[in-house]
Amino acid sequence: MDSSLLPLLNVVIITNGKGENIDRCIEEWVTRGQFVLGADIYLCGPKDILLEKRVPESAIIEFDDEPALGRSFRINAKKHAACSALKSEYVYLVHDRFVPSTDFREIVEAALADRDVDFGAVDVLNQDGTFALGELRLQKHCLDSELDEVMEEKGRLIVVADSARASDRIAVNGGQFFLRRSLMKYLVAPLRWGEMEDDVFSFDLRNEKGAWIKGATLVTLAHRIPPVVYSGFRIASRYGLYAVGCQMGALLLKLITPGMPVTSVATRTDRKKLATYISTGVVLVDPFHKNFASDYLLSTVEKLSVRARLQSAGQAWEHIERKWFGWILK
Repeated sequence: MDSSLLPLLNVVIITNGKGENIDRCIEEWVTRGQFVLGADIYLCGPKDILLEKRVPESAIIEFDDEPALGRSFRINAKKHAACSALKSEYVYLVHDRFVPSTDFREIVEAALADRDVDFGAVDVLNQDGTFALGELRLQKHCLDSELDEVMEEKGRLIVVADSARASDRIAVNGGQFFLRRSLMKYLVAPLRWGEMEDDVFSFDLRNEKGAWIKGATLVTLAHRIPPVVYSGFRIASRYGLYAVGCQMGALLLKLITPGMPVTSVATRTDRKKLATYISTGVVLVDPFHKNFASDYLLSTVEKLSVRARLQSAGQAWEHIERKWFGWILK
């Protein structure tokens, strides 16, 4: 079918229907955003809950999150299901904490009208008008390597556009981005929420044409502080000492857990060693882990789970348990 005959843009709100901002989110996309439920804006989530919210059935793309997974739901599968259900050329995928500026639709559709862009995003503001998220880029070192190689290294794959490490390739945050539907194949990676799915997605799209559309903005209803990249001797020393402590802890833990391999955060894990961990499970020593520790160290739970999920076609480590010493992955 001639792409010029397809609707240009649909918006899909990714939701479980239970978020505190869902009602306001729907209202503002319809009133301020001037989108019509069931015509050019949809919600992807559990049908029964969304019907209780009085969302028209025509506006629901049904996707039931497995209760046992909790926050670790199959985020890529959900977004792929959303794109698969539509016929527009582009889909803007947003989580249920974002609402549009009054000129969002006009500016975004104008930027997409010549069909010269494949994916991208817009700036995000907090409700008080402060800056929350701006243009993101892949790091330079990612461009000529295989995914497993860059995932094994220290640090996330994505940086802000003005970083000295930034390449010229647009990256996106998983919470809000648009995508040409013909490229939804990049959403088949079997990753869950929190498994650096936006890093992997941006890496996979590195040879497609990305754009950060200026002028339009989204407003996040959950206050966000812009990402800050820490560097310098103090931070390096702190994480260096932490890495050594975890390695010593792993040596002690091996003595009392002989039935399963033990490793520690900041210890290199090559593909052969990872294959062993996939088949046996692994204990990861990382007692003071915080979200996004992958900004600084090797072999964090995020990085190991992503690499294992990809290497096993989604089969590895159904159970990732938090323990006082770190994690059990099996």
